[in-house]
Amino acid sequence: PEGVYPAGSLVRIIAAPALAALKDSRPLSAVADLLYEKVRDLPVSITVQNDKDDRLKAAFDAAFKKMGFLETGAAEGKIRLNAVFTVEDAGLKNKYYNARWTLNITLADQTGKTILTRSENQRATAVSAADAIHRSFKDAEKAIYPILNKAIEALTAK
Repeated sequence: PEGVYPAGSLVRIIAAPALAALKDSRPLSAVADLLYEKVRDLPVSITVQNDKDDRLKAAFDAAFKKMGFLETGAAEGKIRLNAVFTVEDAGLKNKYYNARWTLNITLADQTGKTILTRSENQRATAVSAADAIHRSFKDAEKAIYPILNKAIEALTAK
């Protein structure tokens, strides 16, 4: 029902019949636990712009699976993750190449309504541009699980 759960909650994308089935004399915490289990049963689609060899997409897929989501990689998921990865010269003047990478993440429901957004950016330093870009992808891969895990925890906090 509208207004019962915090705005932007993943719970709002569960179909009304599922919510209606949970209405009985159970304690609120038990109902919340069931709802969060149902959220993890929803199919997730993952799209990453500017990915290289689907490295970041694979990292997102692994992060969702590690958090208990059962179906990832769905073409039209009820939860849609859209990520944009960019790498650019950090503009620092020294003997190394410094790249600044940014990963912008948007989780949306099946209608495209944004549930949450997160952004992470860091600098990678290496002896060449190619090495700095490679390091940027590697660092972004490592950052995906903690970012996504914090985001999902915030949405499912009781």
